[in-house]
Amino acid sequence: MKRKIVLLIIAAMLSACALCLAACGETAPPVHEHAWSDWKITRAPTCAAEGAQKRACKDCDEEEEVSLPPTDIHTWGNWKTVLAPTCIGDGLQRRTCLFCDRTEERPIGSAGKHVWSDWETIIEPTCKVGMQRRICTICQKAEDKIISATGIHRYTQTIIPPTETARGYTLHICDICGGNYRDGFTDYPFTKGLRFTLAEKNGNKFYILEGMGNATDTDLLIPDRIDGIPLTQIAPYAFADHANITSVILPDSVTTMGSNTFFGCTNLKSVTLSANLTKIPSSAFEDCASLQEIVIPQGVTAIGSHAFYECTGLKEVSIPSGVTQIDSYAFYRCSSLTNIVIPDGVTVLTPGIFMSCSSLTEVILPDSITRIGSNAFNRCSALADITLPKNVAYIEDFAFFECESLTGIIIPASAEKLNFAAFYNCPNLTIYCEAVSQPEGWDDLWNPSGCPVVWGYKEPS
Repeated sequence: MKRKIVLLIIAAMLSACALCLAACGETAPPVHEHAWSDWKITRAPTCAAEGAQKRACKDCDEEEEVSLPPTDIHTWGNWKTVLAPTCIGDGLQRRTCLFCDRTEERPIGSAGKHVWSDWETIIEPTCKVGMQRRICTICQKAEDKIISATGIHRYTQTIIPPTETARGYTLHICDICGGNYRDGFTDYPFTKGLRFTLAEKNGNKFYILEGMGNATDTDLLIPDRIDGIPLTQIAPYAFADHANITSVILPDSVTTMGSNTFFGCTNLKSVTLSANLTKIPSSAFEDCASLQEIVIPQGVTAIGSHAFYECTGLKEVSIPSGVTQIDSYAFYRCSSLTNIVIPDGVTVLTPGIFMSCSSLTEVILPDSITRIGSNAFNRCSALADITLPKNVAYIEDFAFFECESLTGIIIPASAEKLNFAAFYNCPNLTIYCEAVSQPEGWDDLWNPSGCPVVWGYKEPS
């Protein structure tokens, strides 16, 4: 631009000189006309700066340069993705001019593709199909697919007991699909034909075994339930005088036996009692002459009167430690019984408790005993030795009547009363009394047979 201005000034000065020479009558020299070349762009214009172009005189090498205005055309860089397209929207690309930092953007159409998480099992396959699920991390869309069933069932077993009219079985029901099957079929093992009565108390239903009904078995196996309802009671006289019965097994569901349950079952040899009994009722086994042994359940606390009356074949009985009461004549004439242990907690030997137990040779009494009832050991002819508890206070009438084998007995100082004929007709007996003389409370005829008596006896240390 400056060069152009300079050329214009020179041209003006030459024109002035020509005019001056003309005025002076002199002729001006001829003006030089340039023979210009084509314009050549020496600096291309951009969007941010002017360009330039130049030409030269072919004759005088004179040059001329002019500027070119900035162009509206940008020189763009490559497109760059600044937001990737997703399942929920278009993406975005951007490019920048290399000269002016102007930017240009364009959308990228949605790819429609989800970005999935890993497959996760949400329902394990069993006998039914399972399922897996994955979640799009962008839009949270869920996609499920089926997992083939494994064919493995999850069964719950229910035992259906047999009845008199239907076989029992084990029922298997799948907790998942409800499919089921049966196996383990069993026949009714219990005695058929027994007579039961359905009862209810405080809203609870239970059965009572009333009797033999039309049953003909000699070995009785009693069910614990009838149609799912428990058998809890045996009625009084339920099996009385059924001489054909030889054995009985009672279920543990039974908690109560009535009196005279097995009265007169003369051929009964074996009994299994319920573990949940608390009492042996009165006359329960009276006149069961063939019964040789019995195990009384540990939960029993009382034995009723005449419970084993005239069980002449009974050789062995174990009385549980929880028993605190044994009523009168409980073991009357158990003529085969040889020994007995009375548990601690029993305080009274009731009247006739072991009367006529002619084979009884050994009796162990606890210190809890304070009273020996009348006829307690009457006619225990084989009883040779017995130690009276140190706390015994009362020995009643005929307590040791006709104990022919008894050779010695110590009467402790605690004995306040000996009643009439307490030691009557004991021909081999010597009585050792810790008292120095006969206490006032003793009957004058406590020793009517005149057994030898040693007063003021002290046991050797």
